[in-house]
Amino acid sequence: SIYYSIRFDQKRDFLTAIQLGFILGFTLWIRTVFLPYILLAALFFLIRKIPFAKISAVILIVSCFIIGWGSYNYYRGGEWTFTGGNADHNLYIGLNSRNKTGGGIWGEDAPSFEEIEKLTAALPPEKQKTWFKDEVKKFARENPKQVLLLAAKKMYIFWRPYPRAPQYTNPLTIAIIFFSFVPLVLLSFYTLWLFRKDKNYILLAYPLLYIAQLNAMHLVFAGSLVYRFPIEPLLICLAAYGANNLLDRV
Repeated sequence: SIYYSIRFDQKRDFLTAIQLGFILGFTLWIRTVFLPYILLAALFFLIRKIPFAKISAVILIVSCFIIGWGSYNYYRGGEWTFTGGNADHNLYIGLNSRNKTGGGIWGEDAPSFEEIEKLTAALPPEKQKTWFKDEVKKFARENPKQVLLLAAKKMYIFWRPYPRAPQYTNPLTIAIIFFSFVPLVLLSFYTLWLFRKDKNYILLAYPLLYIAQLNAMHLVFAGSLVYRFPIEPLLICLAAYGANNLLDRV
């Protein structure tokens, strides 16, 4: 999706617009959290003065994917929604009164499934469907400072160069992750510095948009090092360019 965003920016023709629309649509089917990237990319296309008709072609095709998935959910469950079925309780894991760490572990940072079932069993059916949303809204409304504090903790977890999960506390595992990820980040920043005045800086705009939107999403959802994995291939690409530049200087 990111590669074809760059191609569309460079070619600006209807064929590439159609290709990008289908690729974005299929990507959205796989991961609905990709939607903010599409909106940001569309805005950036306008800033880049790509013809509006061609941007509209991309958006139209993506909209067909959204309508198709939303309609499927409606006929299956009686509710038109584009998010996955677990979106509401995933959001609740990240924003609830028991979450003190920013993470998302049932029984530690959130009530267990058994506790939630007991709480919702006595509610009317329509309230059971909205219980997660209602609890998140109530928590955010009553605890704005806690929401901001959790957001900072989630970013720390998201970018932490070592795991916290009990199954990954082996010193060798921690060392391997730390000494691979830290150079990756440093070399990525070096690449950004190299491109600061380059006319091809635009090539970096689209991967940076995706990195930014994924970070923003996890300011509210539970923090986890695992959620960082989708952007690590992009960091590898950025780091590879910086590493190659350093090697050329030797």
